[in-house]
Amino acid sequence: MIEARRGSDAGAGFSDPVAGWRGRGARIALGITMTITLALPWTAGHAVASRPRDTLVLTGQVCARQTGRPIANAMVGVDATWTRGGSDGTFRVSTGPGMRVYLRAAAPGYQASDLVTVSAAGGGVLTGTAGFSFCGNLALPNAFVSADSGVKIVPVSQVQPTSPHNVTLIGSTTEPLESDAAIQLPDGRVVLSSLHIQGAVFDCKVPIHYGPGRYLVEINAKAGYALIKLPLFAGVSFQPPAAPPSYSADTAGLTIDQVRALAFSDLNHQRNLAGLPPLRENARLMRETQAHSDDVTAGGFVGTHAHIGSNGSTPLQRIQAAGVSFQELAEDIGQGETMGGIIFGLMESPAHRWAILGNFSQAGIGVARQGSNYVLTVDFVRP
Repeated sequence: MIEARRGSDAGAGFSDPVAGWRGRGARIALGITMTITLALPWTAGHAVASRPRDTLVLTGQVCARQTGRPIANAMVGVDATWTRGGSDGTFRVSTGPGMRVYLRAAAPGYQASDLVTVSAAGGGVLTGTAGFSFCGNLALPNAFVSADSGVKIVPVSQVQPTSPHNVTLIGSTTEPLESDAAIQLPDGRVVLSSLHIQGAVFDCKVPIHYGPGRYLVEINAKAGYALIKLPLFAGVSFQPPAAPPSYSADTAGLTIDQVRALAFSDLNHQRNLAGLPPLRENARLMRETQAHSDDVTAGGFVGTHAHIGSNGSTPLQRIQAAGVSFQELAEDIGQGETMGGIIFGLMESPAHRWAILGNFSQAGIGVARQGSNYVLTVDFVRP
């Protein structure tokens, strides 16, 4: 998630692996349903111990969730490799065996907003349905309506001309929204666009003013997750989402303090790639964020209301209580097994990315363990 404030303004959002104050994330759904088979022995839903094979073969079919119809020529991503499926939506891909296989799907007009992790650790056959969240496609009925009908968007062409213009996005939801939409531009920068909200109806302008490429729009609920993640393509055809890098166990053998230092280094690496100055540690924020990571982990509410402490505190209240003065602040929260994977997930969310690459000069980082995962809290401030 990400949250942010200017002076005393607030926001919220959600990203997988977790959350942000000033909020950004991903959940709208039309969807693609992919039925998959891992071609290894499997019994009653439990892997049968067997000698690892040289090749892992996955077969299945990509279908539209709401209609059940196959998606012709869908792209199927396995780890870092994309393969095009057949005209009937079927696919067959091979990959090397491993602890986990990252399986995704994409099709023109769709964008995957989550990753599915398939365990292949002990060998075995896994057959089942893996759900993917996508954003609209005019060729399909109800493409701009979430599966629970709780979020609706007025249909809009996802392929736009390159000439400078604004796209008006109109929709409705009963959930309270963040005050801004976050829009990732073709060059990787992020801009905010004000949401105009009247009752359950909202609208915002998406500025197609920054050249050809993908414009990724996120609209987030105040509760801390994204309701809409919609890609628009200006002057280019559909582009599948970036393949996730493979991350080594970068936290193996490290203490919590060392993991915090690693996270700080990873964040500053992202800023360096964008030509931005590094963040400096703020000792008070370091204590405050560590206390919050410990709190949400102990309370078990990382995935529900990660920005709100067990005592009901908001990021603004916690930072003020820590004695930190600021003109603007933001909070990102992420969760995952590796720090590289957490940072990748945050950077793939326009709102979280906005905070990491924002006009901030100081930060605090807190890290706590939750099973095999780490819970990361980052508070950014501009004094």
